[in-house]
Amino acid sequence: MASTQPSENTQRAGKTPKGSKTRLRIREAAIELFAQNGFYATSLSDIGERASIQRGALYYHIQAKEELLFEIVSEIVEAVLEQGRTIAGEPLPAAERFRRMIVFQTQALLDRRDQLIIYMRDGYALTGERRERFRQMQADVEAIWASVLHEGQEAGEMRQVDPAGLKSIILLVNSPYAWFHPGGRLDSTEVGEIIADLVLRGIEAPSKTPGE
Repeated sequence: MASTQPSENTQRAGKTPKGSKTRLRIREAAIELFAQNGFYATSLSDIGERASIQRGALYYHIQAKEELLFEIVSEIVEAVLEQGRTIAGEPLPAAERFRRMIVFQTQALLDRRDQLIIYMRDGYALTGERRERFRQMQADVEAIWASVLHEGQEAGEMRQVDPAGLKSIILLVNSPYAWFHPGGRLDSTEVGEIIADLVLRGIEAPSKTPGE
């Protein structure tokens, strides 16, 4: 498992709490600009200008824009990971837990749509230790899905699904950001329910008839 120790840059940036008002302004500006223009097309100067922060103050809080990228994308994965572990441990049939994981993850990601855009498009731009930590978090999420799916298969609730099929399910859950618009006909939870219905219809084991 990848190290979870903060990098040197992160430690230096720790001079100010991540929840400080100035850092939050920087973070929100980065989310807006990364989502709008992309990570590579956004400079720290752009972020400082959007946040109305002088260059010196900006570098006091942030050492590099990759630090912001990691913070933005890891936050969304950590939220999914934490709730996924909770749902996976509930005393419910595996198929119902799998459904709840689909609905929660869809809702959680769409409610952070700009962060999700950044995650899907720019997460690959992370380097070094940050990339390894990010990939490990992604693997941890997939492992939770796989464990619940396996329980469902062992219990006869769900069909056998190839690992590539599971990756496709997770990609499907992550994908509505491309067309979803807050305030539209469907809210994020309703989208999650639709996806859950589609997925479960495909992987639930057929009901046994009496006498089988």
